[in-house]
Amino acid sequence: MTENVPDYTNCYVAYFDILGFEKLVEKSADEAETRKVLIELLSTIARMRLPKYSQRNVKYEGAEIAVENEKYFVLQNRTFSDSVLLFVPADSHQLSSLLDKIRFVHDLLLGAGCFLRGAITLGGMYWHDSWCLPGANSVAGSSAWKDRDDSPQELVEEVAAHVSIGPALVEAYKLESEIAIHPRLIFSGNLIRHITEMENALPRNATEKIHRAVKAFPLCSPSSDNAGRSVSDFIRSDSDGIPYFDFFNGDIARNDTKYIHREQLHGGGWKLTWVRKNQPYDEFMRDGRAVIEDQMQSQTALKVRAKYMWLAKYFNEYVSHCGVEPVELKW
Repeated sequence: MTENVPDYTNCYVAYFDILGFEKLVEKSADEAETRKVLIELLSTIARMRLPKYSQRNVKYEGAEIAVENEKYFVLQNRTFSDSVLLFVPADSHQLSSLLDKIRFVHDLLLGAGCFLRGAITLGGMYWHDSWCLPGANSVAGSSAWKDRDDSPQELVEEVAAHVSIGPALVEAYKLESEIAIHPRLIFSGNLIRHITEMENALPRNATEKIHRAVKAFPLCSPSSDNAGRSVSDFIRSDSDGIPYFDFFNGDIARNDTKYIHREQLHGGGWKLTWVRKNQPYDEFMRDGRAVIEDQMQSQTALKVRAKYMWLAKYFNEYVSHCGVEPVELKW
């Protein structure tokens, strides 16, 4: 009997590995402070939430717009060792928010001396009903959100089975392990086609310049100049033709409240500390340069050096915007 088996839900699915994680774990075995930073880093990833505002499922039939019941989609986070999985239904229209969360993780990892390599795609995933809650503006949603300062994430913590299965996860894993190669987050062809389709779709109403499914906010600030910007403005194509997320783009609104600082110690070595404030872009780039340069100098395996050479070359394309010296590209 298979009548009650749910279909897979069309989801945005991101899967990535943390490069350099093994060395960080080894260091944490003898250093309590590093261990503390590492635990908080993984806990921060596990607690990530999408914005609190509710979303509408919008269907287009010619020029008509049908608005269904509002819902809140709870971002699903899975971490295991150096692997991270994030997914949320495409009906949430939260692609930009998901990319901004991944960007935040990338920046934290860079501060810790680690890097991100992965893929994001669009496709079928198992989605439990309890991971989808009534919106804040609905009757049921108002009751669920009443007197709460937190997001609905806590409302689903009782779910026993955090199942992660679906063809989109298989695709994302294969793209990460076989295609990405360099420290980057690549986009599947299916997701790129989806973004293009949504860019050409009708906005929800006349006041919006672009469909909310691909609206760039919160990747960039919600100014009038950015009103019509799309997530595609933050996607680059490499020399191999593979599209990837533009992590170092200076237009990204880095409004984070904390970051990881990697301090060089006299006599060699380094230590990690959390800094509880926003990090300006130029400071982020200076810290990033130091980490990338350190990896370029310390890596001897040619295969690994080639990956950081690619990263340094990409990083150097943005240093002129913030007064940072480029990383020396020495093979």
